[in-house]
This record gives sequence, C-alpha cells and structure tokens, in this order.
Amino acid sequence: MPATPLFPFGHGLTYTTFAYANATAPEDQIGTDEETISIGVEVTNTGSLVGDEVVQLYASTRATGLTRPTEQLVGFLRLRLKPGETAEVHFDVPLALIAYLDEERRFVVESGTVEFLVASSSDDIRARRSVTLHGPTRELARHERRFVSSASRSAASTATQT
Repeated sequence: MPATPLFPFGHGLTYTTFAYANATAPEDQIGTDEETISIGVEVTNTGSLVGDEVVQLYASTRATGLTRPTEQLVGFLRLRLKPGETAEVHFDVPLALIAYLDEERRFVVESGTVEFLVASSSDDIRARRSVTLHGPTRELARHERRFVSSASRSAASTATQT
C-alpha cells in the first residue's frame, strides 16, 4: 500500500478553473520582533461558470536544527467568483504561527527564510513568496502565542469577456 494519501489535504472539485498570480509581501525581510507577516495573491476565475475556491496559505521553514513539517497550513479563505472576476486575497500571519518549541522547550521565532506557498490544495501550489526573518531568536511568552491567522478579500474586478 503506498504511503501517499488518496487525496491531498484541501482537495476539492469544481466546475470551473482558477488562476493565481502576483504573490506579494510588503517587504522581503522583517525582524523576528515583528508581530505579523502580510501575504497577498490575486485569484481569477478563468472558467465560464461561477465557482468557489478555497485559497490556502502554507509556510515552509527549514532554518531550524530540528525536524519541522515540510508545509504548515497557516491560513485559508473561501471565495465565490463569477467568470472573469478577480479578487485580491490578503493573509496576516502572526509570527507565532511559525514559532516552534526548541530543544530547551521554549516557544521561539528565529531568523531564517520562510517560504509561503499559496495553493488550491497541499499538492497544488500556485504561487510562492519568500520572506527572510532577521534578528535574534525571540522567545514568545504565553500571551504572545497565536494559533490562527486572518484573511480578507479586497473588492473584486471583472474582466470583460468577448
């Protein structure tokens, strides 16, 4: 029996197609003392029918000396788009979501590169954006821990179909 799942996390079927473009972050580098990282992406319904899409944001960090998940879901937002309609999706990800327990059992954020993967499912990565964290390793106090991100959709635009 293969070790791969029958369907990837976030897998879903739709009667239309979607395109992802322009993954953005306001800065290429931020300090470990910051509270959040903002990631944005444009999603367009490229099909001929109204459809729903769950935009998923994963984080991948490999800077630590410890084994970490290859990808970690840090945000998602469900969209309903008309044919030709584009929406800009924004995720505000608390740095606490990419923190981990170090060897001394402290909850920390450390410097290194974090790759954000915008996806339709865990194996359907549509856009990538890397952000470098710099500064000293930061230990998070209990009250600083966060386990959810926020996501929002900006006003959509509609392309004229001819």
